[in-house]
Amino acid sequence: MVYDRLFSTQHWLRRALQHLSHTALVSSLLRGHCLLCGAATAWREDFCPACEQSLPFAGAGCRRCAAPLTGAVSGAQPCGECQKHPPAFDRTLAAFAYAPPLDRLIQGLKYHRQLHLARTLGRCLADALAAATPGLPPPPERVDVIMPVPLHTGRLRRRGYNQSLELARPLAKQFGLPLDYRSLRRTRATPPQAALPVKQRKHNVRGAFAVKGEGLAGARVALLDDVMTSGHTVNAAAACLRRAGAKSIEVWVVARA
Repeated sequence: MVYDRLFSTQHWLRRALQHLSHTALVSSLLRGHCLLCGAATAWREDFCPACEQSLPFAGAGCRRCAAPLTGAVSGAQPCGECQKHPPAFDRTLAAFAYAPPLDRLIQGLKYHRQLHLARTLGRCLADALAAATPGLPPPPERVDVIMPVPLHTGRLRRRGYNQSLELARPLAKQFGLPLDYRSLRRTRATPPQAALPVKQRKHNVRGAFAVKGEGLAGARVALLDDVMTSGHTVNAAAACLRRAGAKSIEVWVVARA
């Protein structure tokens, strides 16, 4: 009798410990870690609440180039620079300002092969696009194809991947849009724009792009890049797409400097 009671107690304790162990394991598997501070997060959450609040979400900007607008300046009209020198693209949408701590993630993806960050940054951009300017139809209704800004083949070989293409993959999947990374090509190796004075950047990318094939006539294109600074790179690419027959061009960037 005593033995039976002892066996029953041991059996209950063993089952309880197994249940607790299983629960702890599941809980551990369903937890993530904040990409910025390392704190534990809920499953599929990339940022803890504090770090998410610290992200530099894009504020009011020029509707044409997304340059930040300050004071009483309205975004209803293009900024002064876009009025003087209209770009080849129609609209720019950015998820963030290029500022800490977001800049660390972009640099990690771009220069340090942290390709897992493309999913996070791409999803953030997709969320920003889905909640963009009131009155705009959703991306699948105003865009026919997503085209990442290409790297020259030499830089692509050295880096091993194009960060803009990696960012474009989750957007194409979420919006159900075709992803075209072959038609737009970089035909001339150029020094990185970030290494040049602003006045030299326009000349640096002039004639640096070409379109392969004839499938862009009448197309509504989303041109995707990681960061937009002076805008000369995307403008040169957009001008090339215009010459190939693109009907409209939106620029989608994770961050605007």
